Amino acid sequence: MSGHNVLQEVLDAEHTLISPALNGTASVDRSPALLVSEVNCKIAVPQRAGIRLSVFSAAGCDITAESGNFYTSNTASTEATSITLGAHDVVDLISVAKGSVFQFKRVN
Repeated sequence: MSGHNVLQEVLDAEHTLISPALNGTASVDRSPALLVSEVNCKIAVPQRAGIRLSVFSAAGCDITAESGNFYTSNTASTEATSITLGAHDVVDLISVAKGSVFQFKRVN
């Protein structure tokens, strides 16, 4: 990707835009994915490792995991039940293995 056409390449990139139902659970099954939320949202447990998800908050929201917690730092021992975003904030998540199950880890 060169600098002269970076916007076009991002526009043409394969990605999934997820729009969760109000008070519903957003299921993410492919990567990369973008979730745009204006209300609090719940993210389903990932079914495999390596799923990348970016969440954009239009007006501020809390992101919760359907079951379990999020890793919130580079150390595996730091977990939280939710991630709070302000208006126009973005958080990047990636699914990782935790024992025999998967959960999302905060990247930024």
